[in-house]
Amino acid sequence: MWNARSWRSIGLFAAIIVSIGIWRMLGPGRSGEPDLLSNCKVASTVSEGWGSFLANDYAWVDNHHVVRQTVDTNGPASFAAVVEDTDNGSQTPFSLPPGAALSSTDSYLLTSFSPDGAWALWQAPDYGKAMCSSFDASKTMTWNSSSQFIASGMRWLPEGDRWATIVGASTVAIYCPSSPVPQTIGITGLTLSSGHYIAAIAHDGCMLVADRSDSRFSAWEYNKQTPYVFHQYQMKIIGGKVTSITQLPDIAAAVPSIPDAQDGQAVVSPEADRILWTFRSYTRRPLDLARLFHMYDPPGSVLRMYVSDIHGGSLREIGALDEGTEYPVRNGPVWCPDGKHFSFVWTSKLYVEPV
Repeated sequence: MWNARSWRSIGLFAAIIVSIGIWRMLGPGRSGEPDLLSNCKVASTVSEGWGSFLANDYAWVDNHHVVRQTVDTNGPASFAAVVEDTDNGSQTPFSLPPGAALSSTDSYLLTSFSPDGAWALWQAPDYGKAMCSSFDASKTMTWNSSSQFIASGMRWLPEGDRWATIVGASTVAIYCPSSPVPQTIGITGLTLSSGHYIAAIAHDGCMLVADRSDSRFSAWEYNKQTPYVFHQYQMKIIGGKVTSITQLPDIAAAVPSIPDAQDGQAVVSPEADRILWTFRSYTRRPLDLARLFHMYDPPGSVLRMYVSDIHGGSLREIGALDEGTEYPVRNGPVWCPDGKHFSFVWTSKLYVEPV
């Protein structure tokens, strides 16, 4: 016989099951957050595979043209490069210098273009070589280094005729496309074990240096209490040549406190005055009724992007994107040359977002 106590127990058990089901369907969610794609422009679209392998699949020439990888007409395994006008979609072939490719494991990889778009900078797969080529690939210059050339730390000087990187423990090497021998200048405040890289060089010669291990936050490294420290230097540039580099006070940028963030990335703007923060939370996808009947549900991810000043203040959320489980944003965002937009690749589309 079912008595009142039995029915109350059944009712309580049913209420618990329904509550768990609703929680599993809704998950943490992102209710009320701005949609990352609502203000985006689709600058380019490819058929498949773009951004799924290496971060070097595209690079901005200027604010309206991007060089990107494309599948050649010779077959699906043959790749070429094009210059695409992101305003009207027109394309022209881009000449790759010998030994270079946009996506490969055994070729020079494109890292960036000079501010005037005249030179392309390439990194060898073993990180021990770098190459510079003119836009039409008619001129090239290569350099060898006992230290590794790291793409994220190879920065063009404002004039666009030289680029710089950190080599060894505390030396800045400055390379000119017309000379096989770099200029070297010692700097203070760095140690060999830190693995520092140049995060940005502004038009006024302000150079920010960061620890490479701090540029990304993993689940076990993400610490909202630890500031993101930049070593600040002032380059004195006369006639296109760096005559001195003076150390300035460090900048301690406060890392945003983002609930449920599991990993993330910080990217400094070209003028070294802002930080683009990217955080990813792994969560269940909303309103999936099938999950009511499955004990295991592969977590999807929600990507959130924020912008702040260089000190981590004036934080503003740009938007959030439900990436799902199959098509995460690859390789993180990239600042556009004007410093007013950034781009990212998702589902084989190049999106451009105003900041």
